[in-house]
Parts: sequence; structure tokens; C-alpha cells
Amino acid sequence: MSTIYFITRSFTNVGTSSGGGALARQAQVDVLRACGYNVKVVVPNPDGPTYEENDIIYIGFKRYKKFWSGLEKIGIIGDAFYPWVLAIHKYLRTRVTVTDYILSVTGGSLDTFLVGKKLKESNGCKLILSYHDPINYTTFNGLVVNKQYIFKKDHFEKNILASADLIFTSSNTFKAALIKKYPFISNRIHNFYFGYNDPQSTDSKTFQFPLNIAYAGSFNAHQSPEILNKVAHNITNYNMLFLGYYQNYEPIKPYINEKEFLGSLDHKAFLKFAKEKIDIGFVSLTNNYLAACFPSKIFEYINLGLPILGALPNSDAMDFINQNGIGKAFHFTEIEAMQDYLKHLTLEELAVQREKVLKLKEHLYFKETLGGMCEQIKNLS
Repeated sequence: MSTIYFITRSFTNVGTSSGGGALARQAQVDVLRACGYNVKVVVPNPDGPTYEENDIIYIGFKRYKKFWSGLEKIGIIGDAFYPWVLAIHKYLRTRVTVTDYILSVTGGSLDTFLVGKKLKESNGCKLILSYHDPINYTTFNGLVVNKQYIFKKDHFEKNILASADLIFTSSNTFKAALIKKYPFISNRIHNFYFGYNDPQSTDSKTFQFPLNIAYAGSFNAHQSPEILNKVAHNITNYNMLFLGYYQNYEPIKPYINEKEFLGSLDHKAFLKFAKEKIDIGFVSLTNNYLAACFPSKIFEYINLGLPILGALPNSDAMDFINQNGIGKAFHFTEIEAMQDYLKHLTLEELAVQREKVLKLKEHLYFKETLGGMCEQIKNLS
């Protein structure tokens, strides 16, 4: 039986990984195993030992972070986690066969792709690249998201893509941009939305004012959750809820005692809270570069039966919300338009949106959305 070595920095129940990215990777692995593949998940274990447990391979390595970050900044290596790349290659080069697959997943880093390329070159296995997000310090439609000084990584990306047998994206916008940038990959790139896992019951729900709008996610400049406060702070009939690790995020500190901040919840607790307390799910990405991304939180809100308010770049994530009528998404700069929308949103319209969410939910379970991966991998054999 062929083995798929699934190389990722984040995975559920590994270290502190518990967000949407880790859940999406778990969904990929579950689908691949359901298709009959033996899957070994490979994750980092910084400054720790190398060992295997429950089909997860923990690769230990020494970081020396400042040294390797310096080499990354001047373009000598592709990623500051390069010691992990070397450690994985050393461990797997005696185990991987020509009938096996390396499936490297990135949420922005290049290390997983680098080791995939090295193993293909040394062992003759097939290489599959999975872009959950674009690689940091590469260009997307001529844009960059990271402003600090560092050599761009497009040349690393191009060389690795040239070695790939299959490429998966989770955004059609990003797929189109990659083909435009690297036309030679057009016959081996495919998009698969992650969908949702852990299906939730969606009992009947009655909306009434005041409505609870919730942001649940990372507190950082890329998502700028403070936009929700800008939009809704002066509008009656709405309460704002903020869930996540907010304590060190400066932009929200001026109103941290005025709004409801609930901190981080584990996934099970979040699902329970959302079904009981949230009426509208808020999702945001606040950089045009991030049009390449499709927030996994959208699928989580759909799983919960929640209409969505989006502050997003022009992208298929925006189109997905608007064209399916499951809420309303605006460009993240359109603060006044979002305010006007909330002021005129009726309970009847919200109920209609929820019905569309529930209808769409039937088609977005991860086993359906990701099922095409197996067929594409089978075609490589």
C-alpha cells in the first residue's frame, strides 16, 4: 500500500494548533484515509526529540532562530525552519519509496514545500503541494502582503512548482493567479474548498433584536477584527462579541472594557457557544493580497447555520457569500456600506439567509468538497 507523508506545521491536537487551519488539515487527512491511503502526518517538534505516535511523526530539530531567520532574509535559504527541512529529509529518506507520495501543506511557510522537493529528488516519490494560503514573501497578482525587508521567494516557489506532480489550492482566485504567474502548471492544478467537518445540529432558530454579531479568530493586522467595532459600535439593536486571544492586540485596547471579549475557546466549547449565542458570524481579511485566501471560518459558520457578514477583498470568498445569498460581503474598506446594511437588515431577511445557509450546508461537508483529491492522486499512479 502506498503511503502519503502529509507534511504540515499545524495539525489538530499537536502543540497549540487548534484553529481553522489545523482543522482543515485534519479534514484532508480524514478524506485521504477514507480513500484507502496510509497517511503519516509529519509535524515539527522544535528543540525536542523525534518520535512516532498514532501515525504522527514528530520531527525534532534545533532552531537557532536568529541565525536561520537572517539567512532567510537575505535569500540564502527559503525558510527559517530550514533545520526542520533537513531533519525531515534525514528521517524519511530511508523510508519513502517510489510508490509513496509527499503531500506538503503550506499556511504561508515554504519549509514543507522545500522538503517535498528534496524527497522527490532523492527518492523518486510523487510530490503534491497544497496551498491553504499563499507563501509569505511571494507576490500575488503583483502584490505583497509582508512589508518588512526580506528577499522575495518567488524564485524558490517557481522551482518547487516545476517539480510538483499535483497542486491543490483552496481558493479559485488564487488558482487563477498561480496559473497566470506560472502557465506551465495549468494542467496539474486543482481547487478544492475545505468545507466543514464535525457536523452540527441546527435546530430551529428565532431571530430577535438585539442581534449578536461575533468575530471568532486571530487578532492580527491581516484580519483586523476592530473593523467590526467601526461598523457596528453606533448602531442600535446589535451586540458585538469577540472570541480569540485578544490580550496583546493593540487596536482593540481602547474599547476592551466596553465590548464583550470572551477569550479563546476550544473548538467544542466554541461550537456550543455559537449555537446558543451568535446570530451573525463576522469574517474579515483586510489586505487585497489576501484575496488569494478563502477563510475556513466561512464554512464553520455555515456548519452552524449562521448568516455571515464579510469584510473582504474582492475574491471568490466574497462572491461565495453574495452569490449564494447566505449573508452579505463588502470590500473591507466599505465601512459606511456595511453600516447601512446593518441598519436596514430585517429579521425576516435574516431568516431567509439562514434558510439558504442550511440548504447550502448539505453540499459542503468536507468529504464531499475534498473528495476530488483522491481521484487526482489516483490518476498519478
